Amino acid sequence: MKLKNRINRIYRYEFWPVYVFYAPMVPVWLVYSLFSMDLFYFMQVNPGMILGGYFQYSKYDILKTIAEEHRAKSFYFPKKPDKNDFWEAVLSLPFIYKPNVGERGRGVRLFRTKAEFDRFYPTINEAFILQEYCDFPIELGVLCHKFPNQKLKVTSVVKKEFLMVYGNGKDTLRELANQHARAENRLEYLAEKFGERWYAIVPDGEVVVLEEIGNHCRGTKFLDANELINDKLNEVFDRIVTEVPGFHYGRFDLKVKSLEDLYACRNIRIFELNGINSEAAHIYDPKHTIFYAYKAVFNEYKIVYSLARQVKKTGIPLPDRKSEFARSLSKRLKMKS
Repeated sequence: MKLKNRINRIYRYEFWPVYVFYAPMVPVWLVYSLFSMDLFYFMQVNPGMILGGYFQYSKYDILKTIAEEHRAKSFYFPKKPDKNDFWEAVLSLPFIYKPNVGERGRGVRLFRTKAEFDRFYPTINEAFILQEYCDFPIELGVLCHKFPNQKLKVTSVVKKEFLMVYGNGKDTLRELANQHARAENRLEYLAEKFGERWYAIVPDGEVVVLEEIGNHCRGTKFLDANELINDKLNEVFDRIVTEVPGFHYGRFDLKVKSLEDLYACRNIRIFELNGINSEAAHIYDPKHTIFYAYKAVFNEYKIVYSLARQVKKTGIPLPDRKSEFARSLSKRLKMKS
């Protein structure tokens, strides 16, 4: 079973490293850079975000620009407080911990008990966000863009299916997880997370959610939900981005109670807004071919290039990207060292 899982992870492009999947798009980037006479043309798309939201930007700074009625309750801590019971004054359990700077789910954790957070607390060494845990049943990623003086358009909607296993009354939780291709790289973490339960037999028919964080690297399955795109959805997010300064391209990660609520722009909890580094995540649906995926990615590159040209024509003062890029790159290298 392990061999089958590993072969599947090699065969399916959704499991490839980012640099491998995007390698064929390097010539496209170079051509657009030549047209723009600017290697980093894409970083001017979102003037309201550091480097357009490409990397090393503050998640909290972006999130707080969204209207309070639509965003998850979040609290920012520039450094670790002196005592570990500080959270009780601002947020009740369960809650989400996430680094203020990070990508692809790095460091994001869900805490349900005080004991769990107390054990984790000494390891905190960076600015972070504590965020309410929302149990709304539908989690979506909505990618959209907005040309200057035009209406917003949604181009990708992904529905997230958390990593889970189904009990059969014979296999332990460990054995069921070992049979799941999406759990391949999470087994050590899951063993620590579930403790003694990891070795217990899961009753027949019981569903165990192994991961409740909706990131692909955490085993979440991304499902194409582009059938949800219509004029109503465009209007909802056009209304939401009205409050976000300098926004032209990005993906909202959110939960919603129902599709009816989504189209009515109510009971929406946005817990993250990514900038120019956003992906059309619906392409990772297992039903799609790699040819479909690259066609969709090429279309997004084309949109970003057109946006960069239009934003530049508006005459809006743009930040000094060269110095900001140098500072951000230095910070990232220090994080990896």
